[in-house]
Amino acid sequence: MRTLWRYLSLLRFVCARLLAQRALTISLLCGWVACVALTAAIPMYTDAANQQLLSRELAKQPGRSPAYAFHFRYAGGSTAGATWERYDALRQYMASSVQADMGLPQSLNMHYVRSDLFSVFTTNEQGAAHEALTHGDIGFVRDLEQHITLLEGRLPQPNQDSSGPLEVLLSRALQEKYALQLGDELILFAQERSTDSGVRKRFQVTVRVVGVWTAKDPDSDFWYLSPTAFDNTFLLPEDTYVSLAQSGRLPYLLYTVGWYQVYNGASVRAQDVPGFLGRVGRVQYRVDTLLPGMGIDLSPVPALLRYQRAAVAQAVQLSPFLIPFIAMVIYFIVIVANGAVASQRVEIAMLRSRGASGGQIIFTYVLQAILMGAVAMVLGPPLGQLIARAIGSIRGFLVFTAREPLNVAITPLSLQFGLLALLGALIATLSPAIAAAQASVVVARVGMARSSPPPFWQRFYMDILLLAVSGYGYHLLQGQGRLALLRSSDSGDPLTNPLLFLGPALFILAASMLCVRIFPWLLRIPAWLASRGQGVSLLLALNNLTRGGYTHMGLLLILVLTTGWGAFTASAAHTIDDSTVSRIRYRTGADVVLTEGMAVENAGGQESSLAQTTADNSSSDTSSSPLFFFAPVEDHLQAPGVRAVARVARFKGQVRAGSFLQGQVFGVDRASFAQVAYFRPDFARDSLGALMNALALHYDGVLVSEDVLAQTGLQIGDPLPIQGLISTGSQAVTFTIVGALRYFPTALPQNGPIFVANLDYIFEQLGGEKPYNIWLSVQDGTDLPTLLKNLDAIGYRILSSQDAQSQIDQVQQQPERIGLFGFLSVGFAITVGLSTLAQLIYALLSLRQRFIQFGIIRAIGLSAGQLALSVTTEVALIACAGIGVGLGVGLLSSYLFIPFLQVGYNAADLVPPFVLVIAWGDILKAMVALIVASVLTDVIVIAFLRRVQVFVALKLGETWT
Repeated sequence: MRTLWRYLSLLRFVCARLLAQRALTISLLCGWVACVALTAAIPMYTDAANQQLLSRELAKQPGRSPAYAFHFRYAGGSTAGATWERYDALRQYMASSVQADMGLPQSLNMHYVRSDLFSVFTTNEQGAAHEALTHGDIGFVRDLEQHITLLEGRLPQPNQDSSGPLEVLLSRALQEKYALQLGDELILFAQERSTDSGVRKRFQVTVRVVGVWTAKDPDSDFWYLSPTAFDNTFLLPEDTYVSLAQSGRLPYLLYTVGWYQVYNGASVRAQDVPGFLGRVGRVQYRVDTLLPGMGIDLSPVPALLRYQRAAVAQAVQLSPFLIPFIAMVIYFIVIVANGAVASQRVEIAMLRSRGASGGQIIFTYVLQAILMGAVAMVLGPPLGQLIARAIGSIRGFLVFTAREPLNVAITPLSLQFGLLALLGALIATLSPAIAAAQASVVVARVGMARSSPPPFWQRFYMDILLLAVSGYGYHLLQGQGRLALLRSSDSGDPLTNPLLFLGPALFILAASMLCVRIFPWLLRIPAWLASRGQGVSLLLALNNLTRGGYTHMGLLLILVLTTGWGAFTASAAHTIDDSTVSRIRYRTGADVVLTEGMAVENAGGQESSLAQTTADNSSSDTSSSPLFFFAPVEDHLQAPGVRAVARVARFKGQVRAGSFLQGQVFGVDRASFAQVAYFRPDFARDSLGALMNALALHYDGVLVSEDVLAQTGLQIGDPLPIQGLISTGSQAVTFTIVGALRYFPTALPQNGPIFVANLDYIFEQLGGEKPYNIWLSVQDGTDLPTLLKNLDAIGYRILSSQDAQSQIDQVQQQPERIGLFGFLSVGFAITVGLSTLAQLIYALLSLRQRFIQFGIIRAIGLSAGQLALSVTTEVALIACAGIGVGLGVGLLSSYLFIPFLQVGYNAADLVPPFVLVIAWGDILKAMVALIVASVLTDVIVIAFLRRVQVFVALKLGETWT
């Protein structure tokens, strides 16, 4: 009882200590909850996204099959089929054990058996002298009567007389084809395929038609095998068929054996897939052991294996991207914990002087951490669940959209991640307390009187070391150009290479630490200048920052890191997103690209059906080419949503530059092409409008690649003969160079240099129009199927189409992309929020630790306004320096590292090149939030200092709370 009372007293003491420092406790708890939530959200999102991915993969099952459908099938082939003993063992296993081995409830179990083919004769046409009526098999389908409709007759009854005819059901197709009637008797004849003696035994059985059937619902799940598969099967009752097979009266009865089973997989979560795959493997092994040759024609295993590879890759890829954010959250915890311990330093020393051991003091902090950890584990996972659900609605960085909500659940793995984050937060919280628990009263007093020592990373020059490592990494990237052509088996998507983000994170950390190191040195010059002036408040603020030790280093570092990493993250996300959109629009060329059909007249003057246009007219023989009839291209504008239309044709051509340069010649409608084509300013020195105007001034003008001018030595205004447009002989079409460009929509480097000319001039040289593509500019929100339907109504025959926006939407819905941009957005928001809170905590701790100093300053004559101005100037200088330096570090890292994020494994993957996008809008939002926090901190400081009473400060000293 006494021990329990002691522990309860200790618990009350811990709770009182936490309540005595409410602001610090709440701030520390915010850090703990954010750390747990952000870490636990990773497996929650991956589980929900993978569950959605799993559903999509399983939806790709062949035919109409449900997701968890299995088709076990045995075919005799060249053998006599299965033996009765093996079939019976398998039948018993399927009836009693397979469901338990699968570990899922079974919703459908369709079983069928069929014999090998028999020759079918009518009773009066038996024998070799007569031709068989048809060939068919006999068999049974379990529970058939529940899924068929009897058109005539009745269901067959089990055969009571082994010598009499067998009653069978007949399909309607077989009845109609051979005009069979109820009561007709047929003889099924077969003989052994081969024997050792060479004498083949003959078998026959008589069947009587007692009913004609058709499927009730051919599209139901029961009919995985279409009802037509049993059109030539004479269906018996299962008991009759099993009795025949067991007796051995007829051969080859167990020739085809199958089970179609459907399981309810609604309870299968992403983490259950490996175990389920293992159970399926064991079932497959057992089935094959019982009946060798029994295979699985249909199962979810291929889809599950595809999913498993994607799920593992996604979890591995997402975690490293969040390391910098989680590290900043833990650093925030360290800052708050340091401040809390510093404010309790004398209290800890007093406890030591009164007999408390260091272990007892540490134990009190452990109890505090356990209480906060319990609260964090209660609040963190639900918050992580909300974060994961919000991430599912991400379309881009800090951009949300309406999308099918993810089914996010708190999984055991997410709790494990949360506990791991809790361990990191615990270590970050207890580290300062362990050091402080060893100090005596004298040491604590001396420590308070002196400046705080530099942090360990400054004493060991870790900032210099990290900067050297990041510089070496940048040198390696610069030497490689970019991480392209490393492993051709991998994807060229930067989202799948987290190391590309860890490199700049290391550089930002090193640069931030270095800037924090030199910050006091930089302030010495302004402090020296302020000492020559009359202002006391500014001088006091600068002297406190230069001589006050390293108390402000934590706040300054977290501000620099938040702003720097936020600027880089936002810019990288926007650049990757913009590059993805640019690559898709470049490959497509316009909003919508259509391949249409046209009428063709052959040499005899006969008009044929529609011919497909081609985007690559390798040659045009004017002497034998057919005549194409084209509908007016302007009529496309009649379709709702179409803003502009242009014709674009592609040909092969070559120019002589020492040797022949094989390239691609584009013919365009220069008047409307600029209105439909995707064209970035970096594609050419001149604008697209200026280039099209140059073609308008020269009917025979041509735009050429800049590398063509470099290789041939030609200049603007020179004639350029291009061969290959006309296939007869070596005749060339002469153009006049009117401009140069670097890139042109849809043109890829492997296809050679680019030549762009007036389409009508090319057609004139070829002697008539040739097939071309239609490029359309459409209004936002135009639905492609509706557009195609409207164009079809006008009279155009669309053979194929490409829609840039649908491809963009498809890419933006990829789970790994949504997860990356979502976690970057959430991490960015959380770290900005904690950084704003860090400013308030710094102000609170600073005021508490310097309470006596404020009283002394007031006592020597400084007014409350001057003191408030000094402290607010100090806070403002730290905020401005942190935000400004962080912005510079973020922009520098963006310019240095973002160009390396474009990866690829051939030249086509790098077209068009990255264009760095600085996300000024998102950066401005973060800076505004930090500045608002700084202003709020100044307001709190002013309100507090106006209430400072000199005699209270001098009397109470550090005991003020």
